Amino acid sequence: MPPIDVTVEYTTDEALASSVDPEVMGYVQQRNVDSLVRQATQQAETNPEQAGKTLRIARSMTQRLGNRGMTVALGQAEDELRSRGTIAIGTRKTIKLGARTQTMKVGPGDDVPQNVPSQDEIRRLTGA
Repeated sequence: MPPIDVTVEYTTDEALASSVDPEVMGYVQQRNVDSLVRQATQQAETNPEQAGKTLRIARSMTQRLGNRGMTVALGQAEDELRSRGTIAIGTRKTIKLGARTQTMKVGPGDDVPQNVPSQDEIRRLTGA
């Protein structure tokens, strides 16, 4: 890809500096989902219980993002993990690919489901 110009604005206004663009935060959270999915698939090989916890966090994030397809896929992976103690190869590929490719635009007015982590909780859980 050719280089692109990036504009950076500096400010001393704390309120402006601490504001977060919801669309950008949505993309960051999607990248966090990708990271969590990869982590969970690795954990499933040695620590299924921890993998289940990681998948639940990722699924909660996809609910918040409104990414229903990934929410369903992650739920299926959780079910497999509970019933079989592992995640099938096909399911692993599906959730890894889905986490990488399913981009959702998040913005004002989107319905946010209840009982899912807030943006601050997601930041804390993922280290972002």
